[in-house]
Amino acid sequence: GNDGNDGDDGDGDGGGGDGEKPCEGDDCPKENNEVAELLAAILKNLTDAGDPQMFDKANAVSYWESEYEEGFQGVWDEKSDQLRNTEAAQFIQQFKFTATGSAPENRICFNLGQYMNYGCKEIPLPDAAIMAFIKAIILCSAAFLCRAIIFGG
Repeated sequence: GNDGNDGDDGDGDGGGGDGEKPCEGDDCPKENNEVAELLAAILKNLTDAGDPQMFDKANAVSYWESEYEEGFQGVWDEKSDQLRNTEAAQFIQQFKFTATGSAPENRICFNLGQYMNYGCKEIPLPDAAIMAFIKAIILCSAAFLCRAIIFGG
């Protein structure tokens, strides 16, 4: 059985012994000296790092070596033509939005009969690209409304 007291006083120095004094010199196990040396080297690197605002990427050492020298841009430049020539890319290309055409008739006539002919007036309309955008918004809204009417909610 375990009564919760296994003889470890939990002083946290990890060096064993009575916990009276820290392990020094040849009295310490070899692993502790190696760990201490590694910690000292890390501390030295941290203190020698200099101003964090003055990071120099050219002198930085990376722990990871990339397989691609130019990074993502190099892979994209090499493979983008192959991607554009696939069937899937050509299928998606047919849905490309283009705002072509001309502005609709922007004249409205107020000819309400023989005695009420007020003539025709020009209504200023925005650019054709803006009108195409408004058309797309109306069509999308109509599609959502149809879905709501047919399927509910």
